[in-house]
Amino acid sequence: MKKTFLSIILVTAISAFCLTSCHKASYPSTAEVIKDAVTDYDGNKYDAVKIGDQVWMASNLKTKHFANGTEIPESKTTDLTSAMRYKPKCTNSQLPDFGFLYNWEAAVNGAKPSANSNEKVQGVCPDGWHIPTLAEWKSLISYLESDKKYQSGDSCANIGKALASQSNWKSCGTAHSVGNRPASNNATGFTAMPAGTYFGTSFSTGEYAYFWSATPYDSTYAYGTYLFYRFTNATTSFANKGDGFSVRCVKD
Repeated sequence: MKKTFLSIILVTAISAFCLTSCHKASYPSTAEVIKDAVTDYDGNKYDAVKIGDQVWMASNLKTKHFANGTEIPESKTTDLTSAMRYKPKCTNSQLPDFGFLYNWEAAVNGAKPSANSNEKVQGVCPDGWHIPTLAEWKSLISYLESDKKYQSGDSCANIGKALASQSNWKSCGTAHSVGNRPASNNATGFTAMPAGTYFGTSFSTGEYAYFWSATPYDSTYAYGTYLFYRFTNATTSFANKGDGFSVRCVKD
């Protein structure tokens, strides 16, 4: 049975001494913020941030509908072939920040992109926005690794904190990790919330921010990018398409 790097970490990386931080997220003065840049079908408004040549939503998607008005069913069962959304393990007051988790079928809204394609897949995103490809995620990471103001410490790979929010992450003592001094996070304004993941049996709220890409790995798996509270970097990997992850949209 094929295992993903993410699945292995979920089993092995839970630390008993970790606590959850609850600070209010805010944009740093250096972030290029575009207020109310886009509105989804449900009327939710999203700020955006310009990072390099890309413009990203500055919060997790929380729509219950595709842009054409079709409802995305809420479920507690993971599914490879039917579009589903899941409510993360959070309070109702946290949901506007955490957003919903979506399986890959919902993220791409039934599109069938190839592994080597760079086509813009709108998917669950509002009009004028699309699900980022793996190449677009890697471009974001490379841009941050090339600019010292987004790096924590001496390693160019330590850019996880620059993407992570300042709130809700479990706290650990590893220097330069996302969970280390979260008040110093979010240099980009990306505000990645640890809404976690859903595998059909459990959530991992507070530990992970995992985002889908539009790039499939094969018929069962697709690529994504994640932050982990004990890691210093942003990591690309692949996961089962039926699992529930957050969605960030990038401007066309």
